[in-house]
Amino acid sequence: MIEHEELEQLFRGPEGERVERKRNANDLDAIRETISAFANDLANRRRPSVVFIGIENDGTCANLQITDRLLTTLAGLRADGKLTPFPVIRVDQTTIDSCTIAFVAVAATDNPPIKMDNIAYVRVGPTTRRATPAEEQILVEKRRWGNLPFDSHAVPGATIKDLDIKRFETEYLPVLYRVSLIRTRAPIGAVRWT
Repeated sequence: MIEHEELEQLFRGPEGERVERKRNANDLDAIRETISAFANDLANRRRPSVVFIGIENDGTCANLQITDRLLTTLAGLRADGKLTPFPVIRVDQTTIDSCTIAFVAVAATDNPPIKMDNIAYVRVGPTTRRATPAEEQILVEKRRWGNLPFDSHAVPGATIKDLDIKRFETEYLPVLYRVSLIRTRAPIGAVRWT
């Protein structure tokens, strides 16, 4: 989901659309809201975002003891029933710049909105906010676009040279032509294929 180099880069950078810092995990609902916002990916970055636990807002180490119980609690946020549908997350611990932290890496979802207690959240700069009706509509449209059949999506890097023009002309176009005649209810002999 996220490489260690990218994790270090996000750790050293400021809070923003992809980074949240928490001194501890005392406010689990605030962490859930941030997970919801990161998963919804309103900015459409299509990159994982991270909640760092054990670091102050100014970037200094909070010296939080990272225990198995803390990691289990964080992992349980995914499926405890407050976040729906379930987001894709990774929970782990690491040491960066002599600071041992826990982190929750959150994948951007193809099925937004992810809601916490039936409320969608989005990231606005370094803050987590309730989605406005307009923002929630954008999230719903992202879901519709993500649910299109595979052949309706663009293929990054493809060019016209990747098309089999002969096959397109001999197989696809004649079928498309017949279907269009049926839909318009035109008599088959009324239109000539040239």
